[in-house]
Amino acid sequence: MRDPVPVRYGLEVGSSDLIGFVSTEILPNMVGQKIAIFTAIEVKSDTGKLTEAQENFLRMVDNFGGISGVAHSVQEAQEIIRKKSQQG
Repeated sequence: MRDPVPVRYGLEVGSSDLIGFVSTEILPNMVGQKIAIFTAIEVKSDTGKLTEAQENFLRMVDNFGGISGVAHSVQEAQEIIRKKSQQG
């Protein structure tokens, strides 16, 4: 190999090797329990556009009951989470 370059894998240093979510129906015996909701927010500049792959990923997260959206600011990301958390 000439001029090898290190390749970084995963989300972040220390993150798990397997990332995903399990769609869970909330049953009466679960009332009062806390559950984690997979959240995916794509951050874009004012002129940035989603790729088809990004649109598909966000749609999949939404279809499985996760929180997803596109944000152009911290405030917009917070609003996506707030609104979608209240829909449940």
